[in-house]
Amino acid sequence: MTGSPDEPASRPITPLPPLPPLEPVPRQIEVGFSRSYIGLHLLLIPLTLGIVPLFLWWYNRRLYPWTIDREGIVRRDGVRVIWKDLDQVAPFSHSALGPHDTGGVDLGFHGVWIRIHPFWLDDGFAVLNFVRLVSRWPGGIGVGRSD
Repeated sequence: MTGSPDEPASRPITPLPPLPPLEPVPRQIEVGFSRSYIGLHLLLIPLTLGIVPLFLWWYNRRLYPWTIDREGIVRRDGVRVIWKDLDQVAPFSHSALGPHDTGGVDLGFHGVWIRIHPFWLDDGFAVLNFVRLVSRWPGGIGVGRSD
């Protein structure tokens, strides 16, 4: 009785192709701003005579990272913090149109704050995942609130 549903198939089993090797965690990543962030600032130049983008450039160089490596983070103003000084992780929420989570986090290093905002950073979620891997924060760095 060939073709009955109870008989096993006589076709040879083809093996699956091998998985590609996992990429190692890079030693350092450089963090840039996303196109939408830059586009917003370019739009604000003629609308505000350049005042708002100039203020935001000055403010953000003290808040956003420039490079992140396995030892710590360098802010855009040159201040370096190391992972062993990380003492606070707070979810970043935006409240202009009502409070809602953005998926970002603020990292506190003994009073020095660094913001990881995935929508403003170029390849921001990869940056956030790299921070999760190298920070070794005991509770993990999660996305969203932990209410």
